[in-house]
Amino acid sequence: MNNILLMTSTIKPAADTFLLKVIDAETRLSQYKQALEVYLGMLERGVFDRIVYMDNSGYPLEALQALVTARGMADRVEFLSYTQTLSTDNSRYFLEMSLLDHAMEMSQVLKAHPQAVVWKVTGRYIVSNADRIVSSWPAEADLYINLRNHPYKTLDFYFFGFRCGTYGDHIGRDRQDFEGTRNGEDILREKLDADLFAPLRVVKRLRHTPRLLGVRGFDGARYGGWKDRTKYEIRRLSNTFLPRLWI
Repeated sequence: MNNILLMTSTIKPAADTFLLKVIDAETRLSQYKQALEVYLGMLERGVFDRIVYMDNSGYPLEALQALVTARGMADRVEFLSYTQTLSTDNSRYFLEMSLLDHAMEMSQVLKAHPQAVVWKVTGRYIVSNADRIVSSWPAEADLYINLRNHPYKTLDFYFFGFRCGTYGDHIGRDRQDFEGTRNGEDILREKLDADLFAPLRVVKRLRHTPRLLGVRGFDGARYGGWKDRTKYEIRRLSNTFLPRLWI
């Protein structure tokens, strides 16, 4: 087994979750179903070997499980659920980090395959060119993530890959440093810039620019419109012809 997709999910978030606009459970469930349909297609095509679906809101997952069963892939998708008890007065990054910790502890698939590459995706988002990114995994990497320098230094946490058995030595380290409302992506960027995860090999730029579809959580804006298509093309061309620019 080489590639496992880990879909993070919060179908029914707390109403006071920090910087989260889309909170209606039925709306969010519909978005997760749309994304899962796309990723099941990638599972069929061999882009991924398994999918682990992890929800932290305790919402019933029967509708999603029925979707997988209808496609004949129930034996290749693991569903996990728990109820988040951390204060919502924390960044969504911090809450998602807790979700990842629970996934690593609860998933039998992840435990069984420490050498596999895990691709974490924010579960309501569709990375339509995930196949190209997955196939570009650098064989020597422990963490493969997209850093950006413009308009400011940060990174993309919605889709990245990591060697399963090394999770606790990079992304899963020092979670207390991310507690609070400060943007966790910015904190992680600072840690990566300081090479705090050495001697693990971190590849800090994806070879292909992710093409993103879905609805953004903090303001409800939809990815995939003409502005986003323009931004994608600029980033794609920059990644090809100006690879050191990191936009």
